[in-house]
Amino acid sequence: MSVGADTDDAGVQLFAIYDRPADHPNHVVLRTWWVAPGPAVIPLGEALCDTLGEARAVMYAAGLVCLGRQDDDDPAIVETWV
Repeated sequence: MSVGADTDDAGVQLFAIYDRPADHPNHVVLRTWWVAPGPAVIPLGEALCDTLGEARAVMYAAGLVCLGRQDDDDPAIVETWV
């Protein structure tokens, strides 16, 4: 997963932490999304972690800020970072 990946379109890169989603029930997953006008949501990649603390450490090390979660987020999403 690339933190701070360049893209040609206007938009924002978001990072979501998922707690044991259905497709990876034994891991915490970091997923990167590109959200562009339109709206378009494009998956950019994912990384598997063993714990929520490990996933958060990656986000803190990249200098990202936690936005929490939205009521309509997928139930497996713990929080979103930008």
